[in-house]
Amino acid sequence: MFVRDSRNYTLMHRDISVADIIISPALDGVVEVNRVFDSLRLPVGTCINGSQDIKALRRWWRRRGIPQIREGIDGTLEYLGTSNLTELQIKSFGLSLTDHYWIKPEGLSMSWEDINFFDNDFSEEIGRVMLADRLCGSSMDSDLSQNISAADYVSPDATSAGMLKKRWAIIDNRRKLIKAATPPFYQQAYNEAIASVLCEKLGIPHVKYSVMIDGQNLLPYSVCDCFTTNNIEFVPADLIRTAFPRKQGTTLHQHYIDCCYKLGIDDIAAQIDKMIILDFLLVNNDRHLGNFGLLRDSNTLKFVGAAPLFDNGTSLGYNQPDGQLDLSDLEGCKPFADSHDKQIALVSDCSCINIGNLHLDELTEDIWKILSAGDGTPREISNYRSDCIVQLLGQRLERLKLALSRQHDEGLEL
Repeated sequence: MFVRDSRNYTLMHRDISVADIIISPALDGVVEVNRVFDSLRLPVGTCINGSQDIKALRRWWRRRGIPQIREGIDGTLEYLGTSNLTELQIKSFGLSLTDHYWIKPEGLSMSWEDINFFDNDFSEEIGRVMLADRLCGSSMDSDLSQNISAADYVSPDATSAGMLKKRWAIIDNRRKLIKAATPPFYQQAYNEAIASVLCEKLGIPHVKYSVMIDGQNLLPYSVCDCFTTNNIEFVPADLIRTAFPRKQGTTLHQHYIDCCYKLGIDDIAAQIDKMIILDFLLVNNDRHLGNFGLLRDSNTLKFVGAAPLFDNGTSLGYNQPDGQLDLSDLEGCKPFADSHDKQIALVSDCSCINIGNLHLDELTEDIWKILSAGDGTPREISNYRSDCIVQLLGQRLERLKLALSRQHDEGLEL
């Protein structure tokens, strides 16, 4: 099959050759699979009954990278002098800090040990460009792209999924994700830190976030450590649910749990319960199938457990005007129901968390520490909005206690 500007690559999983594939920047992704070497190591959900599914592989490639609708991405590509997002992925060999897949160009000799981002340093220039607020809606000087070398393109920022601007950085030899928030309130960054406090108190496995105020533009960013390693990779729920056929009449919630059971994750129901409870508290309206899932040992292909919860910023009325900040009206919900009241009813074991560990006075103090700038650093969250967030979170806590108590009582009656 001839495709304009198509190129041959070997899809690799660590140092194991998985498949010979053809990628075309012109067609924005994988266009053909010539040969499969190891069907077991194809990305989860792209192999059905031993046969490779080209449509599923194309979706995997696209969803693994930067979405076209990310804020400012057109200006970023123009600045970088890059034709499209697939070209950007190719220049970084498709490497990621999420999983252990990459693409090896035909005729080029290199190994996972040589190039993976977990053990090797990487340039942060592309990430700085992607996070630059000045790129949004402004004209770029294309000559500036000449300052970026070919080596700078080998960066995990070329495969960072998600809508918000972000970049990877190496700080004290640790891989950290720095993520922007959106105006006018820039609340997502603070929400991530608040969610970390809630998870800590409730005993929910999570990625710990902190808030960083950039010294140059004085805007808040959330910062967290990479939760994958050279041996452990993340497989999102969107792929897990495709690992096995969904039986007719089975809900997505039950189907996902069934898939995880078959993959050896015995405590998945409790972990999903914890996620639903956290999202109820936060009124998280963007818990989609890409920001939760399982961890897998990439050497043995054994699934080792649920991934810690992350990406909690799109919550607590983050984009609502101060006068309309009423969490009882923010019932948009994902992924298992269209409202949090319906979704909380899916919790099977109310004892999976100790709700008694949440004391409103202590919680209020912790949240104020996050929302306040004790060092005098300017912040975007007003005192009025901070008060509203604390009060409304207290109301959510009472609603949660009532919902869990009702479910407990109904369980006893049964």
